[in-house]
Amino acid sequence: ADGGLPAEGASRRRLLASSAGRATRMRVFIRPIGGGRTIALSDGKDAFEFQPRWSPDGNQILYISPTGVYVASALGGASRQLVSGEVSAASWAPDGKRVLVARQEQVSIVAPDGTGERQLGRAPDELYSCDWTLRGDRIVCTYGNRPNMTPGGTFGNIAPSGLILFTAAGGPFTPVAGLRGLNQSPVW
Repeated sequence: ADGGLPAEGASRRRLLASSAGRATRMRVFIRPIGGGRTIALSDGKDAFEFQPRWSPDGNQILYISPTGVYVASALGGASRQLVSGEVSAASWAPDGKRVLVARQEQVSIVAPDGTGERQLGRAPDELYSCDWTLRGDRIVCTYGNRPNMTPGGTFGNIAPSGLILFTAAGGPFTPVAGLRGLNQSPVW
């Protein structure tokens, strides 16, 4: 499961969002932390959803699908596409007014309604598992061995991965942990 830690708004409602299923067909589920009924985020039985992220206010969930990045109400229902195409990472900014989107090595920031995409630059490798600082000025991501975090035949494999840091304004990408070990899921 990923995306399991609730945002501040979600914690008031005490909900957990996680993806579960087979490595080739995952779905996002929401359940109360104290127990109770688990519900699917979407109604489609053929949905393929992974890497859920709560919005800072806890009202929406951002997730990745093979066809792009989507946003849905925290209680499920119809999703809307934020960006299309293959995406390796998506993460809310702490202010809820920006979303980081990584398409292989290309990194952009987009508004939560999908408009105003601004490219930050090109990383030296595919990025995934990204997190913003609490101030929203810097972002850290994992790079190398992306297949281990992407549903499919190599999901969960173990191979070297590193961490890279960059600013939300754009600029240089600075490796902070090289490809010498297994570096995963950084959090500020």
